[in-house]
Amino acid sequence: MARAVYDVVIRGGAECRPPTGGFYVYPDFEPLRETLAGKSVVGGESLQRHLLDNCGIAVLAGVHFGDAARALRFRTATSILYGATRAEQQAALDAPDPLAVGHVRAALDAIEAGFAELAGP
Repeated sequence: MARAVYDVVIRGGAECRPPTGGFYVYPDFEPLRETLAGKSVVGGESLQRHLLDNCGIAVLAGVHFGDAARALRFRTATSILYGATRAEQQAALDAPDPLAVGHVRAALDAIEAGFAELAGP
């Protein structure tokens, strides 16, 4: 899951270290600063608000983890993508390819659409 979200944020124009075993992704959208400024996104908290209000994506701004307020970084847990119910979580865990499970694929597609909106005009 973390690798799939990592791939999405990289395609969305962010810089990000590849995940190595955890379930958090910590992308940096500094390369999109000019584009984001046109959307009134100028720091971590406005990035957090924009993603939630306009894209339905919940993240925690990097400022909550010690980043400067101006930093365009956030942290997000990818474990929630496994599902909202025990049955969904188990289906994802049991699947040979969890990324192909319907609710997981839908969540990843929504995240990708949100980051495409973020990076677009």
